Amino acid sequence: MQDIAKKVPYLILHSDYGPDFKRHCIKECESLNDLSYYKSILEITKYRKKHGEYEFFLPQKYASSFANGDRFVLAQYFTQFVVCSMDNFSSLLHRIKKVTSNAVRRISKAPKKGWIV
Repeated sequence: MQDIAKKVPYLILHSDYGPDFKRHCIKECESLNDLSYYKSILEITKYRKKHGEYEFFLPQKYASSFANGDRFVLAQYFTQFVVCSMDNFSSLLHRIKKVTSNAVRRISKAPKKGWIV
């Protein structure tokens, strides 16, 4: 086995999805076509749009993309997987917490002028 592979504690695997997953996503996200029940999503979309966010980054656009099985959006969110053994799971979680904590420390509490929230 060591002739063709190197043992690692965890890895990120890229694997494309097939038409069955697209159908599943469309079925499960169908309700996202009508966001009138999700007032907070509509409010966030309105706020971000008003402050110059690109149309394709708006929450309402993502919801619609999931509901319609948009290839670009599905490929962004459903083609990368973390593979980890149980023996290394705690070290993976520790590393994720460390990276997340470092990122959060760098976020300012109030958005700076011109920044999109």
